[in-house]
Amino acid sequence: MIVTADVSGNGAVFTNTGTLEFAAPGTVLGMSGPAQPSGGVGALVFSACGLVRNGAGGAIKVGAGAVTTTISAALENGGVMTVTSPLVLDKAGGALTNAGSLALAGGNVDVFGDYAQSGPGALNVAIGGTTPRTQYYVLSVSGTASLTGALNLSLINGFAPANGNTFTFLNAGTRSGAFSAVTGTSAPGGKLLAATYGATFARIVTLGQSLFLPMIRR
Repeated sequence: MIVTADVSGNGAVFTNTGTLEFAAPGTVLGMSGPAQPSGGVGALVFSACGLVRNGAGGAIKVGAGAVTTTISAALENGGVMTVTSPLVLDKAGGALTNAGSLALAGGNVDVFGDYAQSGPGALNVAIGGTTPRTQYYVLSVSGTASLTGALNLSLINGFAPANGNTFTFLNAGTRSGAFSAVTGTSAPGGKLLAATYGATFARIVTLGQSLFLPMIRR
């Protein structure tokens, strides 16, 4: 089932004050305009008491160009969520939980709360250079980032990382756990992309053929 809400008109507003759920296969929420909690032109408005739930088979696509999409609600992702423009979750004490697929595919995600990824969840990170937030995109969490599940890496735009290049793709107030599987670790020239962890971050480091990482801090 496909449910469409037209918010393309001047001043059109779609408002959610409870739970907005995307569960049926083919159900898509595509945010291609300025979605702001205060309303505006073509706005999607999610109240501070709301919950956005993307169930298995559902999809959320955030792609508003340079415009920042803001959701003032907790967000539960169990389907596919693709972020190609900036996304802010600004509900105080809220959380982004990921049991599906979350792709940082052109936009940064800033969470004013916690991020929790469960075993079935996957975080997809595309790396096109060494500059954070412009050449590769970042998940920033003010609270705790609890990690497990998969981290899927890809190199884009012909980028070939050099030995020692690092990519801090996750920042948090506190980081716990680690990804249980990392894919896409091969880089040109026989190099390896390895996940490393600190108390407040997760990052990728580029290793040469003869190098190895004796210990990954968890």
